[in-house]
Amino acid sequence: MKTQHLILLIILLPLFSFSQNNSDFGRTYSDNLPENFKINLPEMREHIYSGIPAELKEGNDPRSSYRFADQSSVETHRLFSSGMVYSDWESLESYLNDILQKVMPKELADDKLIHAYIVKDGSYNAFMIPSGMMFVHIGLFDLVESEAALASIIAHELAHYYLKHSVKEHVKEEQGKFRPGFLMKNKHARKHFSIDSELEADALSMKWMTQAGYNIEGMIQSFEATERLEKNRLSRSKTKWEIKETTHPRSEKRLKKIEDFIAEEQPEGSSYFIVSKEKFVQYKQKAKPEILKHLLNDFEYSSCIEKAFKYHIYHPENSVYVYYLMEAIRRKCYLDTGVWSKNFITDRYYKIVETKKTRYKERVTDHIFSKIPTDILCLSEVEANNIKAKFYWDDDVKFKTYEQAFVFFNQIAELYEERECILSNALSVSFDKKVMNKYLEKYLSYDDIRYKTYATHLLNDDIKKTLKDEKLTLLSNFIVRVRNGKEEISLMDNSDKNAAYLKEMLVAAADDFDNRRLVYLSDLRNNELNDYTILKELESLSFATIFAKGEKTELHILDPRYWEIMNQLGVNEIEFVNCIFLDIRKPDESLDNYKTLINTDFNQLLAETKRNRYLDVFVTSVRIIEDGIMKIKYYGAEDKLAYKKEGYEQVVELINSRLKKKDIKATELDTP
Repeated sequence: MKTQHLILLIILLPLFSFSQNNSDFGRTYSDNLPENFKINLPEMREHIYSGIPAELKEGNDPRSSYRFADQSSVETHRLFSSGMVYSDWESLESYLNDILQKVMPKELADDKLIHAYIVKDGSYNAFMIPSGMMFVHIGLFDLVESEAALASIIAHELAHYYLKHSVKEHVKEEQGKFRPGFLMKNKHARKHFSIDSELEADALSMKWMTQAGYNIEGMIQSFEATERLEKNRLSRSKTKWEIKETTHPRSEKRLKKIEDFIAEEQPEGSSYFIVSKEKFVQYKQKAKPEILKHLLNDFEYSSCIEKAFKYHIYHPENSVYVYYLMEAIRRKCYLDTGVWSKNFITDRYYKIVETKKTRYKERVTDHIFSKIPTDILCLSEVEANNIKAKFYWDDDVKFKTYEQAFVFFNQIAELYEERECILSNALSVSFDKKVMNKYLEKYLSYDDIRYKTYATHLLNDDIKKTLKDEKLTLLSNFIVRVRNGKEEISLMDNSDKNAAYLKEMLVAAADDFDNRRLVYLSDLRNNELNDYTILKELESLSFATIFAKGEKTELHILDPRYWEIMNQLGVNEIEFVNCIFLDIRKPDESLDNYKTLINTDFNQLLAETKRNRYLDVFVTSVRIIEDGIMKIKYYGAEDKLAYKKEGYEQVVELINSRLKKKDIKATELDTP
């Protein structure tokens, strides 16, 4: 590191005074799915169906309204059983629902299912589903500037629910209102409906906010944040010049309507904080490591880097942000070694170049310290003026490339004495065993570290040998769809009877394999929820088109947690089996037929003969194997089942065949 950088670090040492025991890398989660998260599908379906206004039912086919209720209940079940909804952050959940109660109109007071939940997602979003449940991404706390801004988002989503926009859209869809007619008459009908719905929800939410006593300027704050996100997305595109209105009106249009409302309706004495300013500030801060953790685990490395850097320049004394910076940089560069030499953060942005005759976009070549990157970091003017670490934009450029940034932050981590950054540094040089081992020894010299067992085996060079040579084969999804004319109906596998049947089928399909341990993945949701969520994360990785560019990618180097879960489960390969079973039938558009279909047992469905049925089987896996590649994907062509035979044996044979062909492909890919 340059001498001036060392001097800078010495000068800034008081800022970086830190105790390792204060590290907060995010929350730990309960392993048990709460009882209230175990959705009763029939009850939820009937609740949603009974909430559809009579005039909408009358204006629509009864079967269509029931199908809307069924699909919405399935979505509710999926969300609550995914492991992605916080079940044990009662204080934050209570705070959000206190705000919800402030803006909720008395007409909805008796709707007992209206409740706000928090989602483990680092992106800026919130939504409400027809069951009455609202879901707020933890990433929303990244940009909201006040409780009033948060209340405006909650009120807006509640307004969509109150105005029944989702069911109205469904009715119009069923009635063909969105299908292009003669001369493309309805070409933009869906867009206009969606935009009108957004503006309608804005107007109602402003009314509710005013009644609650919230300052409507909070809604302006929320839309200004959205506008900053829109500009950020545009600057990452080489071809797009403006945000087009598709499902949402442009932010400037919405802001103008809010400003007009404020000029006429804003009462005196309104407030940015009603429930608690103290709690808002507290939860906004507590959300930051959660946001970074979920972005990192969702492979959103670039977003993680940008947010971690933003948090760091406001809180340079917090070592957790430095850890996430180093980890996200390391993983991004591990998957593409060419990134090390690219400009830190600015490498994925474009600037507009205008000449007398034309304009075009070219990649940004300036480094991050050429000016305070308000657009890139989505900073408001107030935030830009309150940056604590403005020394980064002094005359002396601290670093330019990702590699220089990693080295710089590692120097800061040493001042923090942040143990986990030592492991990040070790893994960043995994190609050089001698250097890596030096850092591993330093990491292991501390007691209070997160990955002690992992680091010990990595140092001893037996990280792969310690894993048992066995596959864990998980039946992840067996999706059953019945095509009834032009309509496809999905059947759920959540009943005990269906689950038992699917497990029996998986065991039969893998009966002639010696080294496969079989698990029905859904079995883990109730009491092993943390294992379930990391396995679903690994499944996403197994499907993703992620390839190493420059070095061979190894799963345990990408993320130590992946070695830990394999070590815990006693395997060196985790395999995911996903099936899509399609049964094609003659059209029967009666409501009774729909109800019969969604309650059909899988064994009954597969026992039938003289059916047109098809099966897709996808086998993917992730591996930590000596001299083996990290991922295998095997997709066979869709198979048509024999018309006059029962489906069970045919499905078993096809899954068995796919597993064998996947093993053959693995041997071929592993062979030099």
